[in-house]
Amino acid sequence: RTWPINYKIDNLFFVHGYPKDNVEDYIDLITKDEMINIFKNISSSIIFVGHTHLLALYIFDSFNIKKVPFSEYSYIIDPRFKYIINTGNVGQPRDENKNANYLIFNTRSNEIIKRSLSYNFHKTVLKLKKHKFPLENIKIFLNENWNK
Repeated sequence: RTWPINYKIDNLFFVHGYPKDNVEDYIDLITKDEMINIFKNISSSIIFVGHTHLLALYIFDSFNIKKVPFSEYSYIIDPRFKYIINTGNVGQPRDENKNANYLIFNTRSNEIIKRSLSYNFHKTVLKLKKHKFPLENIKIFLNENWNK
């Protein structure tokens, strides 16, 4: 059995790369017009994406897009807007923070809560090597974390 390329539940839409069914490309590399097209063509108000390993929040007010970094502990979703939420990563960070970063979405309060946990990335590299992960992936991981 394989995972679906995307998943929709209630007013939430989930995809690995970017909507509607892209698993290869990065949401942060598309044009503003492409992103507006995504917002207009997906009925869900909240779209969760990944793939970049970077936390980010894109807010669409029917005309403009605003990118908000996750510098705060939490963010309250305003039902007047649509959102693309880049969920971060657990295990291969691609930002200055080498912790495992992830988000929790509280559906009752419409709050997105940021979590950041330290972990032993040296041990992770050893496991990647042991399980014969592609060397190019290990090098990315080392370049971004080893000397920090």
